[in-house]
Amino acid sequence: MVTGTTTLVGIIGHPVSHSLSPVMHNAAFRALGLNWAYVPLPVKPPRLWAALEGLSALGFAGANVTVPHKESVMDLLDEVTGHAQAIGAVNTISLLDGRMVGDNTDFAGFLKDIEELGLHPDGARALILGSGGSARAVAYALAGAGATVMICSRNPGKGEPLAAELSEMYPQHRVQFFPEDRVGKAGELVDLIVNTTPVGMTPFVDASPWPGGAQFLQCKLVYDLVYNPPRTRFMEQAEACGVRSANGLGMLVHQAAGSFRIWTGLDAPIEVMRRAAERALGDV
Repeated sequence: MVTGTTTLVGIIGHPVSHSLSPVMHNAAFRALGLNWAYVPLPVKPPRLWAALEGLSALGFAGANVTVPHKESVMDLLDEVTGHAQAIGAVNTISLLDGRMVGDNTDFAGFLKDIEELGLHPDGARALILGSGGSARAVAYALAGAGATVMICSRNPGKGEPLAAELSEMYPQHRVQFFPEDRVGKAGELVDLIVNTTPVGMTPFVDASPWPGGAQFLQCKLVYDLVYNPPRTRFMEQAEACGVRSANGLGMLVHQAAGSFRIWTGLDAPIEVMRRAAERALGDV
């Protein structure tokens, strides 16, 4: 029950009705006995600045940020952390003494999950499908952790600049653009393939981001950031070739745990959050 002493946080985006963040965070608050509440905050792009002012005026402790505001919010904040600056996106805002500070927990959430799955990025070779905001976070995470990164995108106008930017940021590691028409034909060796696109997400469950006609690559792990459906067509393609696969629910939970820690200063009850998300997906 929300009272006058309840600390509020939420998620800003448009739309936000599909977000699992409220169920995860509210389950975590209950588990730890915190008088906090997490609410969805649908905000259209023209109202973003007004929404941020409202957070401060209403005494919110912070908020998550999702599409389409992750990039545009950066110029409206008082401070942005180095990680968020490098990735070019903010997914977590904290309000401290009237100042709004933007951070990004996506990259750390991804690293935590793949390491729990037994894939250690240092020295690994990774192929990333996509060149959008999620690709930036994943590529930043992997390059920073010592992996060789190949960015495969249908849009060279986005993929090539992203690879060049990361190469400049991490000159000690190889980051390159990999044309889609070479995938499965060049005999490349990879340890990890990551889909960062929304292809295959409900309701388009028969679609796959893997290039048509390309031979599926043998690797240690295929990771699909899509988690609805829990088993995507891309994951089925991997498993048919004997490759282990995982969806992006673990990344979602770990990035949420990072936000929880920023706001509360406490370690999040990870399994509580995971079970809450799984139940919500089951209901869907």
